Amino acid sequence: MAISRKGLRALKDGALHVGSVGNIGLDRRSIHAAYRYPARFSPVFARAAIELFSAPGDTVIDPFCGGGTTGLEATLCGRHSFNSDLNPLATFLTSAKGRLYEVDDYASVERWSETCTATPMTDLYDALLEYPIPREYVGGLRRPEYNRIRAALSAWVRSATELDNGSDLSRLCLLRLGQRWLDLRKDPPTLDEFRKGLQEAVDQTIAASLVHQGAVHRRWQGELKTRRFVTEQAAIQDLRHFPALRRRSPALAVFSPPYPGVHILYQRWQVEGRAETTIPFWLAGVEGDTSATIYTLGGRGTAYIDVFIDLFTAGMKSLSELLEPGGHVVQMVGFKEPAKQLPLLLSAMNEAGFRELQYKSIATHDDGRLWRKVSSQKWYNAVLPESTPTSSEVVLIHRLD
Repeated sequence: MAISRKGLRALKDGALHVGSVGNIGLDRRSIHAAYRYPARFSPVFARAAIELFSAPGDTVIDPFCGGGTTGLEATLCGRHSFNSDLNPLATFLTSAKGRLYEVDDYASVERWSETCTATPMTDLYDALLEYPIPREYVGGLRRPEYNRIRAALSAWVRSATELDNGSDLSRLCLLRLGQRWLDLRKDPPTLDEFRKGLQEAVDQTIAASLVHQGAVHRRWQGELKTRRFVTEQAAIQDLRHFPALRRRSPALAVFSPPYPGVHILYQRWQVEGRAETTIPFWLAGVEGDTSATIYTLGGRGTAYIDVFIDLFTAGMKSLSELLEPGGHVVQMVGFKEPAKQLPLLLSAMNEAGFRELQYKSIATHDDGRLWRKVSSQKWYNAVLPESTPTSSEVVLIHRLD
């Protein structure tokens, strides 16, 4: 495969593009904005990697699919996609964003949101008694200031489960609403704000879904029966067991794995930036391990680096069995201690049969690789901007020998 200079420039520009990183409000017309999963690269980077290292009709895999960035862009580029993640919240988000809904689905969700926003307070409290949020999910939302919000969520989730059409789309809207008004906010929202927020979330999500659906139809031009947008909940080391991947070997993997030693809450929100809640699992209607470390390949902190590398190596070996000969892997990864951890990760890739590729034209560092600095996006940076930390991330490109 010829690697074009133009494609490499696009990859570099995409890697340095931070417009869609950690900010849900920059492009509300995009289905990517329906939920801000804590992954770093933007759709611009994913698309550049897909167009550079694969061809239309190829299969692209993302074994850490998160919010579905790679899979959505692969579809828009005319590629089949296989998306997987150990986290059931991630697979729900990817599936719900990428689904091509029917007209009845959209109409059902619009009627549902109108009913939700008009529900009297007494009925909301009745729903909280009849359909309480399970204790294991509430966390920081247990405080009295959130009584009305919990009541509204109980009523709205219960009615979402009763929909004949569009149930997953309505849950995606609730996740968007909750993240906007509950995660990393300084103060609890009022019930009126929450009601208005639900209608905005529904309007924006439906509009974005319709835009995405139209783009997919134009790209595939009547060949949607051959389109394969597969999402599976699975650990990366288990992907070798999926027959669909063995029948159609991926040409490319594009992903951002958990960052060794870096604390990331993949399945939790932080109420007022402090108290954690796992209510996203309940809103999505999924079940799974909600512990803080299960989705970080070993745990928080540098003490777990050996576990991380063992799991990562097993995952890359599984991936090497699936990719077609000469297939590429493009990943963006950050480190707690880059000088110590990057060599370990590169050694794992080598052990799995991958050879690193470096391109001088896109290098930003003396080591010949493409690095970038990314600022933290948390709300308290607006209060203490001088204390805003940054993290270093690197783009690694490998080829299967």
